[in-house]
Amino acid sequence: MPADARIDSNCLGADGKLNARSMRDTQTANEREYGPDYVDPLQFRRPESYVYVWSVVDQRPAGSKLHRRFPPLLAHLEIPELNPDEGAKYKLVIRLSNPMNQFCMRENGERYIDSHDARRLAQDICNPDNLTLNQDIKLDPSRIYSIGNDYGRLGVFWSLAPKPTDEELRKAIARKEEYYRARLMEARKLEMTNPKALFEYLGIIDHVAADYFQEEYTWHRTPQRPVFCPNCGETIKPGAAFHSSPALGGLLCIIDWKKAIVAGVKRHEDVPEEARWWKPQKEPQASRGTEPAAG
Repeated sequence: MPADARIDSNCLGADGKLNARSMRDTQTANEREYGPDYVDPLQFRRPESYVYVWSVVDQRPAGSKLHRRFPPLLAHLEIPELNPDEGAKYKLVIRLSNPMNQFCMRENGERYIDSHDARRLAQDICNPDNLTLNQDIKLDPSRIYSIGNDYGRLGVFWSLAPKPTDEELRKAIARKEEYYRARLMEARKLEMTNPKALFEYLGIIDHVAADYFQEEYTWHRTPQRPVFCPNCGETIKPGAAFHSSPALGGLLCIIDWKKAIVAGVKRHEDVPEEARWWKPQKEPQASRGTEPAAG
């Protein structure tokens, strides 16, 4: 609708919507102002191939999912994540037809179709700062004008095959792990030299990296599923050989007697017979001595 159009009660029908005359006048005004919406279908280019964008992105907290918006070619795209419970090694983000058709308009209002290399759009989904088609290129930091825009180092990559090859998958995981390690190494350094700067440095990706390698830090604790003691049924740390049991009045509940003895909390004589792992020593038999000679 033209910007100078005026809507009053004469333009509306009983249902509150524009009546037929208003719709017709609006369409006529739009065609006079912007030109017809007709596009020659012969301008559309058929797909010659397809480009596939894949994800090995690890799970992120709610509200911090990865998204891309490149209108008009790509209105909105959410990057899927790997779910450890599903067992999938990768997930499809999107399949792009190559070339990509886009509606455009010339200065005289004529509409036409422009075509784009789908590989370029796929690379923009991975990292719009990378102006090449090389996903392994090391960009000059002075030519990077955004922060957090490189999804390639988080596990997003593209391929020309309907299924990523083992080599493509290996490279994508290697890029992700290299970035994870670099972040964690910097966090370790700041933890020892500048704790205040550490908390300014830390972000969601650092916690994702710590979970990925199952490592614990003072600023991150790896969540673990509860483990139950086979003796008393209380929750204990995974791998615990013994623990203090409130149900037993604070006494030690022994799970692994051998480790408990090595730790010095129990003695060999405390071990029940059914839990003893060593073989009982046989008492030495009295040696037969020679009979004394008769005097």
